[in-house]
Amino acid sequence: MSIPALISAMRKSFREYAKYFAIPVIAAVITVGCGKTILTNDENGGEPQTIEVDESEDVTFCSCFDVENMDKTIPFINGFLASLPNSLNDEQKLQALTSWLKSLSCINDATIFREVFSSLLQKRITEILVSFEEDGLTKETVLDVLMNNPLEATGFHELFYPGQITVVTKTFFTMDMVFDLINSFEHEVLYITGVCYISTMPSDSLLYVAYGIRDKPYVVGLAYALHFMTNKITLNLWLYDMKNNNYQEDWLKTINDYQLVEVMNEESYEGYNIIFNVPEGTERQWEGKFMEYEFVETVRLSYFSHY
Repeated sequence: MSIPALISAMRKSFREYAKYFAIPVIAAVITVGCGKTILTNDENGGEPQTIEVDESEDVTFCSCFDVENMDKTIPFINGFLASLPNSLNDEQKLQALTSWLKSLSCINDATIFREVFSSLLQKRITEILVSFEEDGLTKETVLDVLMNNPLEATGFHELFYPGQITVVTKTFFTMDMVFDLINSFEHEVLYITGVCYISTMPSDSLLYVAYGIRDKPYVVGLAYALHFMTNKITLNLWLYDMKNNNYQEDWLKTINDYQLVEVMNEESYEGYNIIFNVPEGTERQWEGKFMEYEFVETVRLSYFSHY
């Protein structure tokens, strides 16, 4: 009998009792967690697939799966992981977990996102990206799986720090253009980084230029020096709270006062990094919107970091 035919027969004959038996055939059948029955092909190492759904237990799991309560589902997830056959390697177990998660009615998708190392725990962690619907919006969360033996789900966290999005401009995009872009949106601007200038003033004016710029209330992290090859005054800095029109006007005046020239089209420099503060939950939408501009090199989200 073929495996599909076997599955069909199992569904018909053992629907009420499947969670109490393991069928001794090529494929091992296990039922755990929220009542999902998973077929794992041990002999061929095939990817697990869902063959039966216990609707009542699916409802139990999904009743907890929302932004406020999803950590309550961790015991269900660890129950599933603990019940996987020992013959599976870690990669197969993770694939089984993503297949099981995707079989739940409250989860749109689940994929292995990345593996990271926690220096605090001195352990490897595999992150599984999970998407789901809530309040009419598609949302994302990340499930951390500690690579212990057995594997252990430890909790959920945001994929990226909410509300922050970094727009990186191409190198021809000048500061006055940056200000025009900022002023065309309502979003607050946390910082502008990647700000690099050369002053055409004499090299003995280094401290005069540096101290004058350092005293600006919106200048952060100023680094200054004479270029080791050209002996030109070079400055690297961040600009803070540049949604403020007074700050914008003052910086454009400062450029003239200290004879600053933007470092553009240099291989060692990328464009300006504009860190916008957008409404939480709209990061993906704004990522797509900003990428439509021809002067945008890339858009970065502030991904969560493990310690």
